[in-house]
Order: sequence, then structure tokens, then C-alpha cells
Amino acid sequence: MGEKIVANNLYEFLEYIRTKPGLFLGRKSITALHDFIHGYQTVCWLKDVPEKLIPDFGEFHDFVNNYYLHGSSTAGWKNVILSVHYGREEDAFDDFFRLLVLFREGYPKVNAKKIVLQVIQKMVNNPECLSEIDDANIVGYLKCIPSRLEEGQSLYDYESILYDFKEMAVYSEALSKLVTEVAGSQDWLDAQ
Repeated sequence: MGEKIVANNLYEFLEYIRTKPGLFLGRKSITALHDFIHGYQTVCWLKDVPEKLIPDFGEFHDFVNNYYLHGSSTAGWKNVILSVHYGREEDAFDDFFRLLVLFREGYPKVNAKKIVLQVIQKMVNNPECLSEIDDANIVGYLKCIPSRLEEGQSLYDYESILYDFKEMAVYSEALSKLVTEVAGSQDWLDAQ
């Protein structure tokens, strides 16, 4: 007799699917996974079974859009992930689970893209703000950010820059003040 499946919610069931996609979906495919999740959610709704998922899976779409810098795309998480992998279903399937782990761990806690772009905008609109930063290396780094981002394709590039800001803020109170001002709080200092 086969192993008994015990899953109390969608996240627990997805772990079974991750390890044995052929058994549950017929093949390793993000499209099949998407259809399965949609069916699971429909049954929960029809049977009035509350899913108290933390975080709410309904927020996964926005997370994926933010991670891959798709803005306010209405394509849905499946289509965004599939497009990143040029239609390769198996690669997109694997990426779904990588992103799900990040999503469930609360990554990212701040919108690094928004903060970095606002810092750049502030430097362009108000170049005097750089004169308040007394470290030439930090000013040089800040001036190179736009060219560094020309090749960026994921949120990781922005988070890497935000991490650099955090490291440099230790040496420059003016930089810390600048980033905190555009971020609206000091939450950016807690970014991974």
C-alpha cells in the first residue's frame, strides 16, 4: 500500500507535489501545477473550507510580479514565471517552488527597487544631496548605480544595491539619512 498523504492546507499539499509531480499532476509542469492549485482553491471555496495560510497565497501573484519586476502585471504568477523561463514548463515548475520558499519566508521585506529608483531620482533632481556625503568612494558608487542596473533583470539586483547602501550607511550618516528619507522609514536597514 502507498504512503498516506496528510496535508492540512495548500502549502503542505504543495510539498507532496514538489517531491512527486508525476503522481499528482501527471507531469512536471507549472501549467499543470497552476491548474491543480486553482482546482484545490475552488473545492475549498465550494465546500466552505477556510484556508488560513500564512502568508496568504493570494498575495503570491504580487510577490512574483515584484520579484521579476513586472510591476502591476495582470498576467498571473504562472504566466510571469513561465515567461521568465521562455516557456520551459519544468524550469518554471522548479522556479515556482524556489519563489514559494522565498515568499513564505517573507522575502523581500522592503521594496528595494522602489527605494533604489527613488534614490537615483533624488540624485538626478537634486545633485546637491551628494555634496552632503563626505566619502568620495560612496559618491562614486552612487553615480555608477544607473549603469549597474542597465543589465539587471530581477529584484536581486536592487536588493544587492540596497544591501550595499546598508553597509555604506555605517560610514555615512548622510547616506543613511538620504535612503531613510526616500524609504519613508528605517525598515530598509532590516533588509536581508
